Amino acid sequence: MKILLSILFTLCCIVVLVRVLKEFRTGFDWFSGSLYFIIWLVSCGLLYIAIFGSYYLAVGELA
Repeated sequence: MKILLSILFTLCCIVVLVRVLKEFRTGFDWFSGSLYFIIWLVSCGLLYIAIFGSYYLAVGELA
């Protein structure tokens, strides 16, 4: 089950990354790039908490 959730997490992070990269079609500047990188990291962190947190709550391993 953890492998399936890991695959789901990876796919969700890739989808978010593709949506972030679409913002740079016309041009790239480092300030916006660094902000979007931070947004991507926070989004992946929230996805991790949502996916694996609900799994551990359902399984009962969360104390």
